[in-house]
Amino acid sequence: MNIQQYKMSGRPICLRVTRACNAKCSFCLAPPDNLLIPVDQIFARLTAIRKLGFRNVDLCGGEPTIRNDLNQIIDKCIELKMIPSITTNGIHIPDSLLVSLAKTKIVKVSIHGGKDAHDKIVGVPGSWLKLSANIDKMLKAGINICVQTVVHADCSNDLDDVVKFCLEKGITLLRLAPFVPRGEGKNVKEQMTLSAEERKALITRSRESIEKEKLNTRWLNFSSPMFVIETSGDLMLEGADEENDICIGNILDLVK
Repeated sequence: MNIQQYKMSGRPICLRVTRACNAKCSFCLAPPDNLLIPVDQIFARLTAIRKLGFRNVDLCGGEPTIRNDLNQIIDKCIELKMIPSITTNGIHIPDSLLVSLAKTKIVKVSIHGGKDAHDKIVGVPGSWLKLSANIDKMLKAGINICVQTVVHADCSNDLDDVVKFCLEKGITLLRLAPFVPRGEGKNVKEQMTLSAEERKALITRSRESIEKEKLNTRWLNFSSPMFVIETSGDLMLEGADEENDICIGNILDLVK
């Protein structure tokens, strides 16, 4: 798939604004790389994305909200007439960020079960309570929220708790992301990979029970290659298997 074909698909480019994170998820797709990206480099990458003709950009990480200048990055997207979205674990949402988050298309919050199950997966005690309070705060501020959860082997009860959470909060958008063995996920591949039977059963269940609850539910296809600008500035075509990633080139070099 080339840039033009990807652009025609309408899918966003994922821009990693950091790989640093305040969580320790056992299946982390993008483990820390210790690179600190100055905000002017982020601005330059956004400008290059726009010059290539893209408008939709997902500001991802790591954890984007740990950047104190995330509001400036969002404002730069708006200045470039881009449509930003954010993927976050929801642990750290300062009040000073709410106005900027309200300018985004959507804030995707990762939740992986009820309180105990979520905290165990994320590796941070108290993370569920923090994200729950922060979701309340964002909803009150009129921010469009989607819940995103990783679907893995033996997650049936966890999925029930995620659905319950959405219904209690009045969140109508739920995205299910099947586990892929990238990054730290390679270390838990045997425990978390869905079998064909488990995947089929969960898809059937989501159609029969989750949609019954009036949730707008969609399965994400992380095995379908997507464009990701890594912290190095390289534009990568990434799929479920890192060994098959393709480097297109540095994003700044592509617009010279």
